[in-house]
Formats: sequence, structure tokens, C-alpha cells
Amino acid sequence: MDESMKKPIMVVVIVVCLVLAAVITWRTRRGGGGGLNSIPADAKVLVKCGNSECGAEYEVSEREYYAFLKKNINPLLNSTPPMTCNECGKPSIYPAVKCEKCGNVFFKNAGKPGDFPDRCPKCEYSKMEDERKRGSGR
Repeated sequence: MDESMKKPIMVVVIVVCLVLAAVITWRTRRGGGGGLNSIPADAKVLVKCGNSECGAEYEVSEREYYAFLKKNINPLLNSTPPMTCNECGKPSIYPAVKCEKCGNVFFKNAGKPGDFPDRCPKCEYSKMEDERKRGSGR
């Protein structure tokens, strides 16, 4: 390629990159289709009360739950803030998992550190582990 063609091609490449950068910036600034509104209105999160005198288990709106987290999470702490329990009124509601094998409802990451977060403390079943084993051909 001769020198007279290199400069116009470089200018076109730079303009295309700048336009692409502007489009990406515009889409991410306006929300880009994500956020709380991208969660289906009927989506639910299973929660459980950590108060030993209560132990309530129920579902809350996933939008409501993530709006609460967005408002109350402290990035300096490595923990999930508790919601207020509808049953006992104490700030002791955390996300939970229902074991597909035995039906036990427990807090996520209730097992050993580094283990699957959905490992049931009662029967030791983990759906995530089971899916990985089946996916790897074992």
C-alpha cells in the first residue's frame, strides 16, 4: 500500500473507533437495558430469618430485594445486609436455598469455605456440583 492511501485509511479507522466508543458510553450511561427493571416483575428470592426464635422462610420480590441491597450495601464490608423480617420485625432476613433433594431451607454458603454455596448442611446435596459432574461427562 502506498503512502497516499495510509493516511485516509487511518483517519477512517480512528473515526470508527471514536463513534463506537461514543455509542458504548451512551448505552451504558442510559442503563443499557440492565438494572432493576430488567428483572421480571414476578421473579422471587427465597429468604430465611436468622433469628433463632423465628426462623421464618418466605419469598420476596427479586426487584425489591436488589433495590434494598443497592440502597443498604456497604462496599467496605464483606457481608450482605439483612432485611427486616415480616414475621418477627428484626433485621435478620438473608437469601436462602431450598435443597432439591430433601427440601431443607438454609442460608447460602452455609457449608465449608470454598465449597459449593448451595450444599445442603442436612443431606450434603449440591445441585451445582451435580450439574458440573453431569456437564463434564462423569
